[in-house]
Amino acid sequence: MSGKSRVYMIRAGSGAIEHLTDKMVRLIQHADVVVYDHLVATELLTLIPCGTARILAGSPYGTHSPHELHQLLLQLVPGRCVVYLKGCKPTLSGCGDEENHYLAHYGIDCELLLDAAPHES
Repeated sequence: MSGKSRVYMIRAGSGAIEHLTDKMVRLIQHADVVVYDHLVATELLTLIPCGTARILAGSPYGTHSPHELHQLLLQLVPGRCVVYLKGCKPTLSGCGDEENHYLAHYGIDCELLLDAAPHES
């Protein structure tokens, strides 16, 4: 997927591979870089091929403040397909919105994807 400057934010709150859509799995397996937070289930990290750059970002275990995370995504994206895996619940309002607005301000194409886990109403 090299050559496509785009960030895909995947809200994978359930942590179960079977709840990811086919598109999400393809994106993870073909991304140039996968950025993930500490809430992402270890099971999902097994989808990232060897040799694909992986970056743990955010707090509390990463070393990036929200501003530093935004800057990191902005620096990574030129000429690359970047997947940002977020471990928050897909129903959580605002999860990924801040990053999306920041990147859109700089003209970076972003797509937000939700896992297919059943959700309580």
